[in-house]
Amino acid sequence: MTFLFWIYSSIWLTASPIVVGGESPLEVVRHGPGSDMRCMSPLMDTEDKLPDAAFTASSVYRNTEGFQPHHARLVHVYDGKEHVSGHAWCPSNTVQTEMKEWIQVEFPTLVIIGIIFTAGRGDGNVREYTPSYVIHYQREDEEWFEYKKSDSDRVIDANSDPRTIIRNTLDPAIVARRLRIYPYSARVQQQICLRFALYGCEFKDGIVEYSLPEGVRGGGFGGSGRPGLEEFDFRDTVNDRFSAMQSSPTVEGLGKLVDNIAYLGNVTRDVEASPGSHFVGWDSGFNGRRTSVQLRFKFDGVRNFSI
Repeated sequence: MTFLFWIYSSIWLTASPIVVGGESPLEVVRHGPGSDMRCMSPLMDTEDKLPDAAFTASSVYRNTEGFQPHHARLVHVYDGKEHVSGHAWCPSNTVQTEMKEWIQVEFPTLVIIGIIFTAGRGDGNVREYTPSYVIHYQREDEEWFEYKKSDSDRVIDANSDPRTIIRNTLDPAIVARRLRIYPYSARVQQQICLRFALYGCEFKDGIVEYSLPEGVRGGGFGGSGRPGLEEFDFRDTVNDRFSAMQSSPTVEGLGKLVDNIAYLGNVTRDVEASPGSHFVGWDSGFNGRRTSVQLRFKFDGVRNFSI
């Protein structure tokens, strides 16, 4: 059974400065998982957190034991001994852009994934690494989503040698139970091997999905034409189902509203200082003469809300 919680909020914009709870208008009061130490814990560094059986893959090179999926577990990302490991996940086939080879991890509960570390297999003269990759993810037994960065690019640059550990901060962060990494090579067919680590935290918000009307893009706030507003895109562009949301406001997914970022200030006034790409917003004349926006949140169980 699912439970719905409805929020009705008056939406209005003002150019005057605001102060909430004594905080400075320019202070980012809560950061996302990529920079917040409270949500930057290793998610798969031990078998207690994630057993070997949680790793699966499309194939294994010659079914060699040292290349099995669980050997992709990158444990000590800040320890040099990991740089020269001879164990890693290595698929049977070379990769290019076809995305036929993949490795998957499955968590027991939903997690926020904010950082991914990658390395290759550096053993003697071996030079097997993953130059880039594409991520797909799934929350429950539903459709798979393809991850896109805030700039809408789906391909994430990774390693250029087998030993160096590369860190990528995921912006937006991913909320998922299952994550697949597809090794990707834009230039030539390449034999790859991969070790990786995921950092983040358990997703305890209980929000399964939400729906909302499409936000404003560019300088469309009441036709004000204020300089600099064209840089803003207050649509929920990182939402799992953003394309479908553009044609139907009832389509539900997860996006900017669960990225763990809060901002006390006027994001349309503080153009240079505010992290506008993390927000959704509407003009006061949204949808004709309506001045309210209806957001619908679906939770995984009964939630008690008190003010």
